[in-house]
Amino acid sequence: MDIMRPLLTQLESVLMPPKWSIPAPPGILLPLAHIPTALLLPLVLAVLLLGSIAFILLLRRRTAAERTALQDRIAEYDEQFQALVAASNDWIWQVDADMKVTYSSPQIINILGYTPQETIGTTPFDYMPPEEAARMQAIVRDAVGRKQPFRKLENCIIAKDGRKVFIEANGMPLLDEQGRLKGYRGVNRDITAQRLAENASDEYRRRMESL
Repeated sequence: MDIMRPLLTQLESVLMPPKWSIPAPPGILLPLAHIPTALLLPLVLAVLLLGSIAFILLLRRRTAAERTALQDRIAEYDEQFQALVAASNDWIWQVDADMKVTYSSPQIINILGYTPQETIGTTPFDYMPPEEAARMQAIVRDAVGRKQPFRKLENCIIAKDGRKVFIEANGMPLLDEQGRLKGYRGVNRDITAQRLAENASDEYRRRMESL
């Protein structure tokens, strides 16, 4: 048990720093040195255990504080995102890897007449005429295969009341830490008025040229 003496010396230096130590008269041992050797190991283990418990409690307290700070930041970002969504006239959406809708902003009500809840689990192609759905599926399939974004992708969607709505779609891929595709997030803009104006202009030009 004499191997515990070096540990005792270190322990004594921690518990009784030099600036607090009082020189002992000759022949009188310091308190720790007076402890029987058989009790040194339990004492050292007890001190180490107490130190470990104190460290764990401190770490937990710090982890809880960091977790709370992270939750506060997430809540702040979510609040800012919702404010941006509310201020936008565009339809913000998110789909999974199977192109099924997982999120739709409330603006879809004004654009298509559907509520966000009605679109969850559906695909954008479900709202397109068959020919348009086939055309868009081919384009999106190519982008998904290359995990590439798509921009200013014009397409036609049938609104809930049966009218045609022309959409300009922009989407960015969502990848996990291993680079696997999780889905897409993007923005759809209603360009119906612009498209109808262009069609009317083209029709007027054709009529003028036929005269």
